[in-house]
Amino acid sequence: MKNLPRPVRDRQLTPEERIICAYVHFVLGYPQQDLTAFFPVNSGRINEAIRAIEKAAFDPRAVRRYKEPLEKLKKKVRKHKAAKK
Repeated sequence: MKNLPRPVRDRQLTPEERIICAYVHFVLGYPQQDLTAFFPVNSGRINEAIRAIEKAAFDPRAVRRYKEPLEKLKKKVRKHKAAKK
């Protein structure tokens, strides 16, 4: 029996793959070990991607940074709609 070549597992995940990993892990509930079977990277890269998305999504400092400009934008839209009437 021939030895099959091992897949290359030292590459980085693309941003789209990182988001897919986080979605499948947090929303669908798949463990990280199962995700390593679907992506050609080691489990450390999967964990790194999931933690980065988790930090970006749930970090209160990140939420605060985007919340204030969003509130200003909502006020401008309300003013513009009121001015049109």
